[in-house]
Amino acid sequence: MNQQGLAIRQEDRTTAEYDANGFAVRLVNSAYVQSRIIQNENLMQYSSDLGAPIGQRRVILDYQPIYPNYQPNLEPYNGTISKNLFTKHLLSGLNNSDGYNGDLYTIDVSYLFDKYGRITRRFQSGKPLNPHWGQLFDQGHVGIYYYEYAP
Repeated sequence: MNQQGLAIRQEDRTTAEYDANGFAVRLVNSAYVQSRIIQNENLMQYSSDLGAPIGQRRVILDYQPIYPNYQPNLEPYNGTISKNLFTKHLLSGLNNSDGYNGDLYTIDVSYLFDKYGRITRRFQSGKPLNPHWGQLFDQGHVGIYYYEYAP
């Protein structure tokens, strides 16, 4: 644990960099490099560069600070994972021998809330940004998620 009571990863040989509040802003190991942009203890952007047998992929999630995140923090010991809801997901290829380089796929996300401000629906709309990527790896284009709360 660091001074703020957050976990310091050592079990999977991950090295971490922390901000002044003790939140992990960069995690590095042999499989990935994860970065987080945190402003005022709010997650604004998450990115992950993944190594893969055919090349590297980058996933970027952009977060909108006006949407409070009512979903539970599953890893509170790692710091602020998300006080905000993500509104955009971008998948990119990096230095790939398979030809899938640059932006490959994007997903835009919007939400509906009940009168208490809780999420009732999440809408996702995806589209391929590389024509060949869409033919091979279409991820469904549209997703609707329903949330219910116990009384």
